[in-house]
This record gives sequence, structure tokens and C-alpha cells, in this order.
Amino acid sequence: MAHIPETYEFSAERGFLPMEDPETWLAFGSADGAPWLLDIDSVTQWQSVARDLPHYVTVGMARNIIRKLPPFPMQLLTKREENIEHAMRMFSFLGHAYVFGGENTELTIPRVLAEPWHTIAQLLNRPPVLSYASYALYNWQRLDIQKPITLDNIAVIQNFGGGIDENWFVLVHVDIEAKAGKGITVLYDALDAAKGEDIYNTYTYLDAAAEHLSILHAILKRMPDHCNPYIYYNRVRPYIQGWKHNPSFPNGIVYEGCFGNVPQQFRGETGAQSSILPALDALLGIPHNKNDSFYQYLTEMRDYMPYPHRMFLKHLESNFGILRNFVIKNPSLHKPYLTCVESIFHFRAEHLQFAENYIARQVPKRNNSTTIGTGGTPFIPYLKKHKDDTFNALTW
Repeated sequence: MAHIPETYEFSAERGFLPMEDPETWLAFGSADGAPWLLDIDSVTQWQSVARDLPHYVTVGMARNIIRKLPPFPMQLLTKREENIEHAMRMFSFLGHAYVFGGENTELTIPRVLAEPWHTIAQLLNRPPVLSYASYALYNWQRLDIQKPITLDNIAVIQNFGGGIDENWFVLVHVDIEAKAGKGITVLYDALDAAKGEDIYNTYTYLDAAAEHLSILHAILKRMPDHCNPYIYYNRVRPYIQGWKHNPSFPNGIVYEGCFGNVPQQFRGETGAQSSILPALDALLGIPHNKNDSFYQYLTEMRDYMPYPHRMFLKHLESNFGILRNFVIKNPSLHKPYLTCVESIFHFRAEHLQFAENYIARQVPKRNNSTTIGTGGTPFIPYLKKHKDDTFNALTW
């Protein structure tokens, strides 16, 4: 079997989920023995506000509570990746609750939140905005740590309003991320076998990948079990939008004390920031037109992904077309390969259907478009094109 370097922070067992379960409480350390109990008390206030955020959002108190928070002691934050991601999750949820948690959207994020958020984002090489990484990849905990990451054994750590619909929306994504690990791993093995012109093992790995990929579609189909389209559109979606190509923020948002106080535009949380489909496209050689705006958007989404995942995608794309070309030359490989592509096509078709039901067919509300996605794009044409590109890859 081919070895995927640990530096890409990817595993067969967890996919693009973190190697260690996400932190549920921040860890701190003393600097040179200096007293820091007072600072820890201020951190407790931050984490308490984050924990109780659904209560503040419900009654419209989030902005006032966040404004009154004490300065966050960044110097005491331990530099473990899981700890940094926890802080990023906390600041991102508080930031979006501040911006969207009122009758009107806010155009300025106060310094007390903007500065630590900006600092943490720089450490992670990501924009200071709620991304898929903070919303899903690092936003779950196992109920029984002796059992695997499955829908019946995980819970959301942080949310906006609370409730089963919001939590289920996140957890379905988490389960898909976990299950994608094995499919991507065996396709990586198939690629390695194809490089060695090993028909037998290429077939074996493609056949195994087809089985694993079919599971992703089955998980996605469970979204309606506990996530109602009306609830999602009206109570979940408003908080995960961004401030780029969003009519409510023509110039973006000011982060007080950061970026020279010049308004910034960042895209909101979206599944396009997941690395699963770009990885599968790269491994299977599913092409997209690099000259259209859709491809440019997908490329921009890399800026919102964890840096190691970006590097993994870059590595996979350096091998683009190798597996597909080997399959084309060997008819005995056509069936398992096309079954893999069909699984991705069905997944994308299902996703498009959900986008129509959960967003496009809802009654439009102010500050909640039914035509522009949370990532700031006309999502229906984009998702349709992605589906069509996958369908076209079923022939050669």
C-alpha cells in the first residue's frame, strides 16, 4: 500500500478530520512563572460566553455581551494545533454571532474580538471568518471515546441557536468526512498501482474504493432525517454567510485595529471548503474548465482550508490524469473506475437537490438570499456544472 505522509494531516480512519479529537476547552500555560490567574479568569469569561451563545443569540444579547468581554490573553494560549483550532472556532462563532445576531447586520467587529481573531487566523494561515474547518472539521466530540466517529456517537461542540436541525446539519458533514478517508486512501493506492502499470492491484483498489464511496451518498441522504429545510434556511443559514459578494456588505467588514481598519471581504462557510471532492476529482482525473469563474472560485476556496490539506490537494493534482489514462488503456478496469465516478455523480446530484430544497425553494428573506450561496456564489449553476463535469467523466 502507498504511504500518505503524515504532514498532510489525513488518515484512512478519519479522512480530513483532525488526528486527535477536537478540544472542548482551551489549554493555557504560564509564561516564566508569572502570575496568570487573573488572565485565566478572563478566558473563562470568553469560553462561558461561547458555551452560552445560543441563549444570547435567542434573546438578542450576543452583541452586548461580546462587547463587554475582557481582552483575550493571547500570550498564554498554548501553541498546540488543536488548541489553536479551538480558539479559531470560538472566535469565528462569536464573530458571526456578532455580525448576524441582530435585526440588522453589523459592519464593524469590535477590537476586543477582531484582534485575537485576526491573530489566530494568521497562525493558521486562514482568513478571520467562519470556515468549514471551524464549523465542521474541528466542531465535534465523541460521546463514547471508545467507539468510532459515527452519526450515533458524535455531538456538536459549538453552535449558534442550538437545536437538532443545526446540530444534525454539521454532524452529517462530520460523518461524511470520516468515512471519506478509506475511499480516498484506496484510490491513492490505485494511483500508485497504476504508476507501476499493475492492472490486478489497480482493479482491486478501484473496486474497494467504489464500495467506500457509495457510503458517502448514503450518509448525505440522511440529512432530512433531522434537518428541516425551513429550519435550516431561517435559523441556521443566516449565521454562516460571509461578507464577500454579499449584498448586505457591499464593502465588506471592518475589523477594528486590524488591516489598517480597511474593510475586508471574506467568503462564508460552505461545503466547497471541504477537501473531499477536490481530492476525488484529482485522483480520478475528473476535469474542470480552468478558464471559467467556477474553477477560479474552487481555487479560492483553498485559502479557507487547513494548510496541510491544501498541500495534499496540490500533491494529488500533480498526478492528475495518471489513473484515468491507465484505466482508459485497460478495458478490464473500466467497470470499477466508472462505478467510482458514478458514486461521485450521485453524491453531487443529491447535493444539488438538497440545495434546491433547502435554499432555492424557500421564501426569500432579507439578508438571506435564495440565489447566492453562503460562499458568495450563484450556487445552483455552480453545483449543476460540478455535477455535469462529473457526468462527462463517465465517457472518454
